[in-house]
Amino acid sequence: MLLSILCRCVLSFLFEFSSDFSWLIVHLSVLVAHLDIICDIVFASCFAALRQIRSIQRSVSRPVLLSLVTSLILSRLDYGSVTLAGVPGHLLDRLQSVLHAAARLIYRSRKYDPVSPLLRDLHWLRVPERIKYRLAVLLFHCRNNTAPEYLVRDLHWAADDDSR
Repeated sequence: MLLSILCRCVLSFLFEFSSDFSWLIVHLSVLVAHLDIICDIVFASCFAALRQIRSIQRSVSRPVLLSLVTSLILSRLDYGSVTLAGVPGHLLDRLQSVLHAAARLIYRSRKYDPVSPLLRDLHWLRVPERIKYRLAVLLFHCRNNTAPEYLVRDLHWAADDDSR
């Protein structure tokens, strides 16, 4: 979604000021590569934290384990997740595997055990739903003027548009 909005803005700029589209392909491929790199960094740091938590898994209780996973893993997944709206599914699947591994760690289940009941029991949303939820919360704050000024200022609501 965010990528499609960016593409529309770039294309409208190009139609007004340029007839050469060769640089657009290069810039869009760089943008997608950066999203891939960002997802790789989040993926690697989350699994590194999971390995550290796994090393003390037998020494702590389940509530402490849940608190560690929530603070070290879920916060990394949620930080800046709004920017991942509209990214390809294969990147979201990699981030979803982090959630699956975290749920298995908390419940000490095996790799091939079903993970959906664990996620439901933990009340965790899947990665695409987490992104949609964060985006909805951000829009709620923008609508109620509790978001940062730069976000509220640049957001225009369709209901307020007279040309509709």
